[in-house]
Amino acid sequence: MKVDRWSVAVWNTVLLLCVVHRANSQAPAGPCIDTGPRCYNDCSSNPGQGEHQWCGACNWYLTCVGTVTYYRPCPGAQIWNDVSKACLLSSSTCFECLIYKPSPSASPASTTPHPIERQCESTGPMCLEACQETIGGNYQWCARCDYFLQCSSGQTYYTQCQPGLVYDQRLQRCDFQSTTCSCQGRI
Repeated sequence: MKVDRWSVAVWNTVLLLCVVHRANSQAPAGPCIDTGPRCYNDCSSNPGQGEHQWCGACNWYLTCVGTVTYYRPCPGAQIWNDVSKACLLSSSTCFECLIYKPSPSASPASTTPHPIERQCESTGPMCLEACQETIGGNYQWCARCDYFLQCSSGQTYYTQCQPGLVYDQRLQRCDFQSTTCSCQGRI
């Protein structure tokens, strides 16, 4: 099997063979417009040589050669982790589709309605409603446990956990169970 420099060969433990993933210079149809603060749409902004998180989907990443972009898929169910610069089973940097990004023209004191249905009156004492005047990071959302808030420069990003998972503030990740998030007062 011939593998060129823009392809990656990955051993598939289920099929017990090597699978080649070919890099593509044309962007695939990604479901997202934003996967986190570390993502790039392409290499035109010159993020530097090497691999970077793609804004279109977490199961793909970019390889930048100068300002030329190569889109590469992660194998199997893996997703891109921009800290490790590798496809892994979990990621602290890539959140599959940040669901809502508030308008930059909204004043910090205003509340912009979001399209996500509220399920709880509260999810516990560690929850936040929005990110105004909050330092950057991930926070448990008061409206439901299968979403969390990603705060960056006072902006609120409503981020959905993978299906079947809930957010745990102490672990700072989505997991099968949460020690911090419990829907109180179902709506």
